[in-house]
Amino acid sequence: MIPAIQSLSDTDLREIGRALRSGRLSSPFSVASVQRYCSAQTAGPVAQAMQELVDEGMRAEHLALMFESLAEAKASSDDRL
Repeated sequence: MIPAIQSLSDTDLREIGRALRSGRLSSPFSVASVQRYCSAQTAGPVAQAMQELVDEGMRAEHLALMFESLAEAKASSDDRL
């Protein structure tokens, strides 16, 4: 897993997934656009990771599904603690 994305909270993951799915967030990903959905500290590495995935052929719908799935997994993991 890409460390920058994996480090996000379930809330941040869910918000980015929603933004991708609705079209509010799209490629090319900038720090400023991603920072609306996560902290300023993580926005740069997350934007870079997302852009690399898109450059490798991943579509926005696939990114959205990935972020939403990670959010659910993280939330489930937190519930067990």
